[in-house]
Amino acid sequence: MNIQHRIIAATLLLLLAACTDGRSPLVVQEASNLPNTGPLLQVANVQFGGQNTAVNQMQVAYGSLFLTGTPFVFARWDITASPESPHQTFAASDNVSAFSPDPPFGGWIVSEFGAGAMGIFGNFALTSGSFGASVIQVGPSVQTAQEVARYPMLGANGDQAADVSFEFKAAVPIPSSPYIYGFTEQDGVYLLNASNPANISRIPLNLPNSVILPYSNNGPVCCATGAALLGNKIFLGMRSQLWVITVSQATATNGVPFTLGRVASLPGAMASLNPVGVFATNRYVYIHHELIPGSNGARPGIYVFDQNFNQVNFFPIQPLSFAVSPDDVHVYSNEDDLSVKIYRLQ
Repeated sequence: MNIQHRIIAATLLLLLAACTDGRSPLVVQEASNLPNTGPLLQVANVQFGGQNTAVNQMQVAYGSLFLTGTPFVFARWDITASPESPHQTFAASDNVSAFSPDPPFGGWIVSEFGAGAMGIFGNFALTSGSFGASVIQVGPSVQTAQEVARYPMLGANGDQAADVSFEFKAAVPIPSSPYIYGFTEQDGVYLLNASNPANISRIPLNLPNSVILPYSNNGPVCCATGAALLGNKIFLGMRSQLWVITVSQATATNGVPFTLGRVASLPGAMASLNPVGVFATNRYVYIHHELIPGSNGARPGIYVFDQNFNQVNFFPIQPLSFAVSPDDVHVYSNEDDLSVKIYRLQ
């Protein structure tokens, strides 16, 4: 996409924001007289400015729900004071040019930089899409956010190139460290050093000096769909199966701060899942399972496991994207690209 098209796209987003009131407040509609969804009770529908609201990615950090999607582009909702009636503190569509300054970046398109992955680390968010990755400063102020890095940058003539090695399907920051694992769809995992968020570097993971650790030595594997960290384990959805990868501190002096070791076999329900979405809190990992067309298997929905791989719950919903509150009481779910449904665990 050249710079003229990007300016047009950004202008349309600005005009869309101008049609709403002030900071495009959220419209929260209480849900009533709805059938229970297993252990979940739907308590609200939320729309951005009363418009159809499609969410590509959701993550929870610092008492806030961070989202990418349309028409808001990138947003932060406070869910601490009232988890069933979120308060929006920031939306990029209110001022796209301030969110993604031009120069050096230009229009920030959700499909290009916000539809594939999101990871929150410190005062920053790493997002990705079909063109590459973006680093967004989201703190310390809850009312501002701004792009501070992009991979790849625009070319000399203003064209936006693509870089498949930054098209992550999942981004997993490692707590108390500057490191992030970036999982591509088919090829493998990168270890990113984000100690300087505006200039992320890659650390060799594979001898002799490769910066990518391939999923398979036999070529591309289909397909990474999402990942989350629980304890010292990364739960990686690979569509036809769930991978569990143990993250350990390395003792070698080769400069690699972490090593990865895949769990060879999984117990019980975990072994039969086809994951299309993964989310984790401090206590549980939530695996959204879908049946492969034409196959038989476990019931579609969200399976909940503890750190010891024990299944502790099941939610019969089919989200396009979802997140869970830190206390494991509320589920935020985009199921139809019309609104964010809020469920309360009964």
